[in-house]
Amino acid sequence: MAYDQDIILGTFIRIARTAVGDSLSKIGKNKDIPAVFKQRQDGVVESYPYILIDVLNTTKTDGWQLSEGVNELEQYVIDTSYKLLLQYTVYGGNATQIAHNLEQYLRLEPVLDKISAETTGQLEETYDVIALPTRLETQNLEVAAFNLTFNIVDRFTDVDGIVGTFNTISTTGELYRDTADDAPLPIKQLDTSL
Repeated sequence: MAYDQDIILGTFIRIARTAVGDSLSKIGKNKDIPAVFKQRQDGVVESYPYILIDVLNTTKTDGWQLSEGVNELEQYVIDTSYKLLLQYTVYGGNATQIAHNLEQYLRLEPVLDKISAETTGQLEETYDVIALPTRLETQNLEVAAFNLTFNIVDRFTDVDGIVGTFNTISTTGELYRDTADDAPLPIKQLDTSL
């Protein structure tokens, strides 16, 4: 599967709505959808409590040169492993308890299986819930957050043959520059008779 943040965040939004939706304010035309949003998403939140989810950081965990090859259809492929640092932030209500309940829910085996099935990635770890009380102009607001790490492999497949594959290496120990090369370079054989 290709690395798609919308699919990943959509999965984590649905999980939060299922896990703690009864504790959240409601949105939508009929006010029946638990208020969980992507950070930086347009829209007005009418009431508390609600949850925002954000991707704080994306890191490649290995080099693409270590994960390239040819698939069963002889197409060139590059696998890139990513680690995402995600954050759930709960605003209002009993934010700390809501965040704790959500963090615990994410560790259940059926939930981990759902994450893997919908995203092809793996939830690696959840971190401690941190209380972040916030002072607004007219009131104090309870806020709590926790981070989690999520791993996914993004596969690029050269279906159009743009990159091509290596077919100029002979297993007899000769190295050709290209298919028209009639004078291969010799490869020195290692002496293994020690």
